[in-house]
Amino acid sequence: MQHDPSHQWLDRKIGDLFHDRSRMLPGMVDLAYAELSRRSAARALVKLGRSAKNDHLGEVLPNVAQPTLLLWGRQDIVTPPAVAEEFQRLMPRAELSWIDECGHAPQIEQPDAVAAAIAGFLDRLAADESHSEAEQGVA
Repeated sequence: MQHDPSHQWLDRKIGDLFHDRSRMLPGMVDLAYAELSRRSAARALVKLGRSAKNDHLGEVLPNVAQPTLLLWGRQDIVTPPAVAEEFQRLMPRAELSWIDECGHAPQIEQPDAVAAAIAGFLDRLAADESHSEAEQGVA
């Protein structure tokens, strides 16, 4: 990361998060620029970036025993789809839901698809729980 990022550099980097740059929120680059102008925020972001590169989740993902929904932008170039497939493989109860025409920020770029995927996942969990309770004779 640049130590003193320009608006142009931030616009490019934030734009990389999106498959469709027109989905970037108004003022997003200005907000990031203002935040990164504060020295403490810039240091925290650099530290976070280093941590993300050095702390691999592969060792702990098999321990996630709860049903988990992985929502992933199919066109994510920041964390590519192969990572989603690896996460799903490592997590015993993970369900992978692809968001098409979407990069790294599905909640911003495709909020309706994200909401539908979450609702469907929760519906399936509720149905599975009801089915399990019925099999066990629990009312």
